[in-house]
Amino acid sequence: MHLLAYVSQVHDCDKDIGPMLDEICAVSKRNNARDGITGVLFHHRGKFLQVVEGEEEALRALWARLILDPRHESLHVLLDQPVTDREFADWNMDAFDLSDTDQLDLDVLQAIRDLYLENMTLTAADFIEVLKEFLTMPGLDALFGCNGKS
Repeated sequence: MHLLAYVSQVHDCDKDIGPMLDEICAVSKRNNARDGITGVLFHHRGKFLQVVEGEEEALRALWARLILDPRHESLHVLLDQPVTDREFADWNMDAFDLSDTDQLDLDVLQAIRDLYLENMTLTAADFIEVLKEFLTMPGLDALFGCNGKS
């Protein structure tokens, strides 16, 4: 089992993100079910944060498709490493639009990643657990108006 987390910039920030997220989710749910990939996608003010898990070969094939996807650019890998267990088994690429929250800052995300990689005090499972706790917050859909887990 392998984990890949990355951030990217929406290519056309002037487009309405809702239909784009719906399209991404529809295609991703089909492809990821076929490829045994699970995960979650966050959008925040023109930026994506995606965390996916699956067999390494499947994630490499997904990454090859992602870097060619014209809907986003400036992809930066945050984490790319083996994990012991699948943590997002119930999440088949649900998307959350967090545009009304504080900014997701690439520098902050990279600093967290660097601390993790240097100190190994936060395991990939811990990273996933933080995301899972966030995703299961009561009222998340109403709070963010997101296309979340149904």
